Order: sequence, then structure tokens, then C-alpha cells
Amino acid sequence: MKTMTRTVLGSVAVAFLTTVMAVSRADARDPQSIVKSTTDEVLQALREGGADEQQVYSLVEQKVLPHFDFRKMSQWVLGKNWRQGSPEEQERFVGEFQKLLVRTYSTALMEYSGETVTYLPTQADGEGKIAVVKTQVVRSGGPTIPIDYRLYPAGGDWKVFDVAVDGVSLVASYRTSFNEQIGAKGFSGLVDELAARNAGKR
Repeated sequence: MKTMTRTVLGSVAVAFLTTVMAVSRADARDPQSIVKSTTDEVLQALREGGADEQQVYSLVEQKVLPHFDFRKMSQWVLGKNWRQGSPEEQERFVGEFQKLLVRTYSTALMEYSGETVTYLPTQADGEGKIAVVKTQVVRSGGPTIPIDYRLYPAGGDWKVFDVAVDGVSLVASYRTSFNEQIGAKGFSGLVDELAARNAGKR
């Protein structure tokens, strides 16, 4: 994540908004119309420059991030170190990790600059337990960026549990830095560091 530019992060956020529409066609609840209206609202606000920071934060929290499974992402990103935290610490980590991603996506969306998204055939395992939605973000004057979303079915919904940008997994990127911090400061130290960062103190 540290090596991504803000433009790329903006592409990730916008690509995700549009990708949810594509995978939702297979969703038993068929939330396509809800997601489409949210996508149109966000992108229209960005194009017109009328959406302030708080509005974007609110849209991301309410409409976009419910499609992520933050607990699964938290367990995957920490690996074996997940078990080092108490139940209370684990819940704190999930909450702070979610806040971090909300801030990342919101900041990125504020810098959306009109990138377009194309779609490749979605890949799925034989049992239908995992789907990989493959997209390409086309930038004017820059290379095309492949972005893959890994989802699994949960209670009639598709939930995102990882995103790979140009072959680099979001979960794997955070895993290295988070586990280094756990090694240096312990599980609670990592959570405190995330909380301070989210509060603007880092």
C-alpha cells in the first residue's frame, strides 16, 4: 500500500464501486439497483466537485464498505498473530483496520480523475466458494492497471476479502508491516498505533 500513488488508490476505489454492480447480478438479493444508485451518486458528486470530505466518508461507510468482510480480512492479514490478541483486542483491531480502509478509500475517491474501468471474465473455483473479479483501470497517459477482487458468498451476499493491484495483494501488503509492529510492540501496541493513526496523531 505504501508504494501506491493516490491516483492508483482512486482507481481502486472507483473500480470497486463499479465491480460490485457486476458481481451483484449473481447475488440472490439482487442489490444491483441499490449499488448502481450509490455509484452514480458518488461519481456524479466527484465529477461536479460538489462532494466534500465528510459526504464522501459517509457514502463509503454506508454504501461501499459493507461489501467487505473486515473480520476475515483482519484474520488473514495477521495470520497466526491473530491468536495473540484477546477477544477484546481482536475486536478493536477489526474496528481500527476498518477505519483505516474507510479513510484510504475516501481520500482516494476525493482525487478521482476520470479513469475508466474494463472487465475481464470472472474466475471462480469449481465449488463456487471464491470468485475473482478481474478488472483493468485505464488511465489517460499512463499504463493500464490490473485490479483483481477476491470475493466469497456469505449469507446470500458476495463479500470482498482481498484486493490485488498489479498483482500485489492488499492483505499481503499490510501483513508485513502489521506483523513487524506486533513483533516490536505486541498486539495491543499495533492496535494503539492504528488508533493513533486514525485519530490523526501519526
